[in-house]
Amino acid sequence: VETDPESGADYGLRPIQVVDSPQSPFKNGLEAAVAANLDYEIATQTAAGTWEPTWAWGDYPQAWATAKREWAGVLTLEKLLTLKRFGRIASIQSQ
Repeated sequence: VETDPESGADYGLRPIQVVDSPQSPFKNGLEAAVAANLDYEIATQTAAGTWEPTWAWGDYPQAWATAKREWAGVLTLEKLLTLKRFGRIASIQSQ
C-alpha cells in the first residue's frame, strides 16, 4: 500500500483501495494514510466534478478517447461512493 498521497497519480495500491470503508478490518495502522488519501482524492477532482484515469493507451488514441470517458465514469462513481462511506460528502435529500 502506497501511503504517500503525492504518489496517488502513480501506479500502485492506494490506502482507500484496501480500507474501503470505516468498518474495514484492515484500517488499523492506516488511519492517517486513509485520511490523507481521501483528502488527495477530493483535491484531484476535476472542475467538471469527475476523476480521470491516471493512465493512457498511447498506441490507440482513437479507442482511448472513448475508453477514457468510460473509465472517468467508473472512477467518478467509485470515488463518490468511497467519499460517501467515509462521511466526506453528504447525501442529497429530496424535498
